[in-house]
Amino acid sequence: MGKASRVRNAKLAVAEIKKEQQAALDKQNRRKKLTTIITAVSTAVVCVGLVVTLIVLNWIQGSGYLLRSKTAMTSDNLKISGTTFNYFYNYQYQNFVNENQNYLSYYGLDATASLRNQNYGDQTWFDYMVTQTQKNVTEILYLAEQANADGVSLTEKDKNEIDNFFASLKDAAKEQDMEYKDYIHMAYGKGVNETDIRQGLELSFLATRYYTEKIDSLTYTDKEIDDYFDKNKNTFLYCDYKSYTFNPAATDKMTDKEKQAEYDKVQAYADRLAKATDSKSFDAILTDILKEQGKTDTNIKSEVDSTASEGNTYNSDSDVSKWAFGENVKVNDTYIYKNSNARTVYLLTKAPYRDESETVSVRHILISKDSYEKDADAKKKAQEVLDEYLKGEKTAEAFGKLAEKYTEDPGSKTTGGLYENFTEGTMVAEFNDWSFDKKRKEGDTEIVKTDYGYHIMYYVGKGEVNWKNQVTTAMKDEVYENLYDKMDKTYTVTLNKNILDNINEIRFYSTGTNTAS
Repeated sequence: MGKASRVRNAKLAVAEIKKEQQAALDKQNRRKKLTTIITAVSTAVVCVGLVVTLIVLNWIQGSGYLLRSKTAMTSDNLKISGTTFNYFYNYQYQNFVNENQNYLSYYGLDATASLRNQNYGDQTWFDYMVTQTQKNVTEILYLAEQANADGVSLTEKDKNEIDNFFASLKDAAKEQDMEYKDYIHMAYGKGVNETDIRQGLELSFLATRYYTEKIDSLTYTDKEIDDYFDKNKNTFLYCDYKSYTFNPAATDKMTDKEKQAEYDKVQAYADRLAKATDSKSFDAILTDILKEQGKTDTNIKSEVDSTASEGNTYNSDSDVSKWAFGENVKVNDTYIYKNSNARTVYLLTKAPYRDESETVSVRHILISKDSYEKDADAKKKAQEVLDEYLKGEKTAEAFGKLAEKYTEDPGSKTTGGLYENFTEGTMVAEFNDWSFDKKRKEGDTEIVKTDYGYHIMYYVGKGEVNWKNQVTTAMKDEVYENLYDKMDKTYTVTLNKNILDNINEIRFYSTGTNTAS
């Protein structure tokens, strides 16, 4: 895990609470994997003995007794059981499948089969998921240790949210006509129970509580933001340019002289295009060159239109970046980049700039269309929730509480439906258009329909311009990196690998439904 991602993973730790809206588990669609062992024996007495033994062993494994009796991970003052690690493992896997469900085939991952039998590079997918789980739990333990050391504890709100999670879990089990313990097994692994999940949630919430109080709550003055920006300018600047690459038409069948002629031709094209003095002349020169090469008008237009590139960021390993972000570069300057025998010509169309984009913050409650048989039913539910809000206090806090109760958006459930400081074009079109409507006023509410379902919107207001938001995020990240380094040196976390053979996996169907094995 890269250090820059740790701050996001710290917040992710608590995200279990958002999984209560997991896609409905169709009882008839479930596949129970039953392990059968057939042994050839000479007497019926021995057969009966084997059957009894297998039933007992299956109960012990199914109850999680053996795994629960073992310690999976320890830090200086904390430890988690094997079944709690099992919960974290399957939660990690659920996250991966949910976030990458449209790309699993590209990864070569079959979510309906055991990860132990599928390779991921030079390891199995099971080993990969164990490694990711270990990293995330290590961070949770670090933060929980530090919270205890600094006197930070769970708030009543945290405790209530954990209790509410289990209440929702029980409701979900009833809706699927399943026993509560079977539902937990289906979602988090055979043998995992409420106590195991609670241990994981309490540690996760404590870790996030500490992060929230010590890092996320940090504020900075305009001067501090400006000073940090000045010291790290290239990190927050963007530039625009046009570019075109000329590739030589040399082949292995050519003589060295013929190849050199092709290389010289490419260099001549590049030198010619580099004489452009602005975007218009760049396009005109390139058009002439492409015509000389015998390309059709349609292809020429397509290639010329594709030369513009906006919002390019700085890369310290790139010669092009060093040129584009250099102190002496000016708009309409050109640069020829040599890559073997190819030549790419750049023309700077906009000097390095800060992203002054406006940002807004909104809250929303998603009523997913997938949760209802008819669209009208989802729309009706959205209206009922909005009416409930309008009959109440009509404050941002009241809306947030309803979001925590009703929303089916896992990305904002734990934040009361809040999305802060996002720029135009970030969200799905209808969501975006409502949020950036010039007539929008603080406290506005409305139902907006998207492909995901019905969104009950609440307009919080305008946020910081985007570059300031980027800078403050980077400043908080830096504080957290220093804290993480300190915790890494202070605390020792170990994994008991002997428990891994007893980890029970969940499996998914193509619909997103999962089962335990």
